[in-house]
Amino acid sequence: MHIDESHSEFFWRKYQTNDLFVFSDIQNFPNDKALQKILFHIIDDMLWEKKQIVFIADQTPSELKQFNNKLLELLNNCILIKSIS
Repeated sequence: MHIDESHSEFFWRKYQTNDLFVFSDIQNFPNDKALQKILFHIIDDMLWEKKQIVFIADQTPSELKQFNNKLLELLNNCILIKSIS
């Protein structure tokens, strides 16, 4: 998935009306700055409105070195659950 600037508003509006946001494999998008910006706004808005957010990843937020600092700050303030396979 790649979201360019022309589609970012549509993507953001589409997901801001949901009560639950689930995003899988966030670690696969380290260089997609437009997507990271949208994710930051979705997370920020959903946290403000006390909605549910689930991120599924193979790495912890501290391991996502190439991500936007604001996005990492939000992710680091979340509850982390490690899956045991």
